[in-house]
This record gives sequence, C-alpha cells and structure tokens, in this order.
Amino acid sequence: MTTKLDVFIPAEGGISPHGWPFAPDRKGPHPAMTMAHGFGGSIQHGLAPFAVALAEVGFVVLLHDHRGFGRSGGDTRNKNHEQKEDQYGISQ
Repeated sequence: MTTKLDVFIPAEGGISPHGWPFAPDRKGPHPAMTMAHGFGGSIQHGLAPFAVALAEVGFVVLLHDHRGFGRSGGDTRNKNHEQKEDQYGISQ
C-alpha cells in the first residue's frame, strides 16, 4: 500500500499523466478515488500521507500529476477541456 509504484495513464493527444496508486491491504471490493495537486505543485509535494491514510480506511487512491506537472507529459498551459478529458480517462 505505501510503496510508490510509478504508473503512466494514456490520455488524449499522446500525453501520459503520471501517478502513484495506493490500495488497502485487505481484500475488496473497495471504493476508489483520484487525487491531484493544486495548480503549481506535484504529487511529490506532500499528498502521499493523505493517500496512505485513505487506503488504510479502505479506499483505492490514485494520486496523479496534471499535464505538464511532475513527471506527466504535456505543457502547463491551463486547458480546462484537456484536464477534464484526463480526469475522465484516469478514473476509468
């Protein structure tokens, strides 16, 4: 649960957002959620403890960086429609 496994999720335009999945140690099924940083940060800036806490109480959590942030591909221009498409793809 607490190991940071790097995953890259295929998204529109050939961009692959980067993330870390966290899962409970017990058998599922489990509710799932995604978490991302605010504008100007990355998942490496302190979100992992929150994901661990949520996994410990039974959630599957995918922390991810938005396009152009952290290890995600793309540029950092604020393109709301692309972020919405990425969020939809990540949640599938």
